[in-house]
Amino acid sequence: MNRGEIWTLPDGRNVLIISLTGLEEAYGAVLALVLHDIGRYPDTAMSVVIGDPLPCTAVAVNIVQLRVDRFDGAKLLGPVEGRRTVLLDDTARSGTSLLRSTRLLRIGGAMVGTAVCVLDRDAGATALLADHHLVLRALVRDPDGAR
Repeated sequence: MNRGEIWTLPDGRNVLIISLTGLEEAYGAVLALVLHDIGRYPDTAMSVVIGDPLPCTAVAVNIVQLRVDRFDGAKLLGPVEGRRTVLLDDTARSGTSLLRSTRLLRIGGAMVGTAVCVLDRDAGATALLADHHLVLRALVRDPDGAR
């Protein structure tokens, strides 16, 4: 199992491997994000829609440790590594939630370079994300939103 691969487990759950490649050999377990059907969770900074190789939603707080034997009979759907991913959110303030999601996706191998939000409250998100090589694009910027 390699970081960035999406697997369907025998119990029907889809997971994205986020642990380092080789961890399963050393410890007999991997870290994975549980993936959900698109639309099951609202699009926020804590959830990211993945389109390929499986249309799904990854929720940043759904990290699980799985024993390697849970993958017996599992099906590899493909990697997200190298896929360009854009984060979507309704409102950005400080940018910490967007940064958390970016880190998890990057750990999974996705290339994240842009975040898009409807409203930027202008409370530091643009600068924080730029420090981590992420561009924030907003439909509306509210310079009074930081107050």
